[in-house]
Amino acid sequence: MSIFERKPKEKTNSVAQTLFEDFIDNDKQFPKQPTIPNERLADYEKKMFLYRFALVIMALLAEEQHEPTYSKVIPIVESYVLPASPSEQAVAYMTRVRDAMNDLNALITRADRPGIMELLTQQKDPNRGVNQAPEYSFALAWLHDIGVDESNPVALFLFSLWWMEAFIMITKTVQGVKPVE
Repeated sequence: MSIFERKPKEKTNSVAQTLFEDFIDNDKQFPKQPTIPNERLADYEKKMFLYRFALVIMALLAEEQHEPTYSKVIPIVESYVLPASPSEQAVAYMTRVRDAMNDLNALITRADRPGIMELLTQQKDPNRGVNQAPEYSFALAWLHDIGVDESNPVALFLFSLWWMEAFIMITKTVQGVKPVE
């Protein structure tokens, strides 16, 4: 590895804390949908937090395949969100996180172009199937789940595009640092 390819080293706790504070818990850098009615805003914010958490976990799991030290970052990030002791609520929440990760994965791994994961890892995904306009179906389903009916195709596309760009930003951030004890 050349000197120009070396990653800066950061303490594992610091990496986890930064990911939590900057990407999961920081709702200021994430867009507010102008079409969210006030009575749905709390549901919107809870779901945004859930999906931001899922996005960070996805990026960490992907990078863990190339950089095993990320296996120590994941439980620290999870500890910021989940209770210290296992409970039915924690299991239910992790099920929702898994479902969110599946939704996001379907959005970012489209059949008619290389998925974001493929572009970042430079590996072809042989399991990718054909789906039509995942940007619209993702946004429609996401918003419908919290009781918001959005039909503007531009708003739907921009909402999905934001998630794809957030995934790239988080993944590049994770790839740019090497956690150390």
